[in-house]
Amino acid sequence: MEPPSQLNPAGREIPAEPRETGPDAAPTKQREEPGGKPGTSPQLEKLPPQQANMDRAERAPSASGQVSHSEEYKMLREEILQHMRGLTQAQTWAVVGGGAVYAWLMTHRELLTGPWRYAWFIPPVIGLACSIISLETDYRIRHVAAYLRRIEEAAFGKDSEVPGWEHYKTAHRSSDTFGNLLGAALWVVAIAGSFALSWFCMSLPTMTAAPK
Repeated sequence: MEPPSQLNPAGREIPAEPRETGPDAAPTKQREEPGGKPGTSPQLEKLPPQQANMDRAERAPSASGQVSHSEEYKMLREEILQHMRGLTQAQTWAVVGGGAVYAWLMTHRELLTGPWRYAWFIPPVIGLACSIISLETDYRIRHVAAYLRRIEEAAFGKDSEVPGWEHYKTAHRSSDTFGNLLGAALWVVAIAGSFALSWFCMSLPTMTAAPK
């Protein structure tokens, strides 16, 4: 099949050059990219070698459905962000849940007779449970971060000027250590104070319902 003819500005047809077909046809020349090398992006050539390697690994299709290190790194970073949101939710549950229970118990003290008086200890138990959840979530974050450091070592090297975020955090532990100690102290003070408040409220005289 012959290629279609083209029109010049004067409106006359220009016959298209015939293309050779068959076993004796000459192979077509591979189109070169603007960077000068076939199949090489000029943006990758301007990047540092380590970053260019990671970018190529990210753009290359994974063979046999396997996940590349770059994709795995992104998924694990997202998992860490989800765990951090879980830490915030646990703190919110401890404060809002405990406060709501205290408010209900204060307005229904006439119902807290006999063994029901121990309902005052529901708020500190909620706080204790949320602190255990926070501790377990923090352990998961540390576990994932340890694996991310191995991926960063494979991508950047141990002696790189930009070793990766997890390696940077490991080399600057002071802020994390202070935050962990402050968080642990706040949990201990909150739970101990809640137990003390519940004990005090349970020792108060029981209110009797007003006669109708």
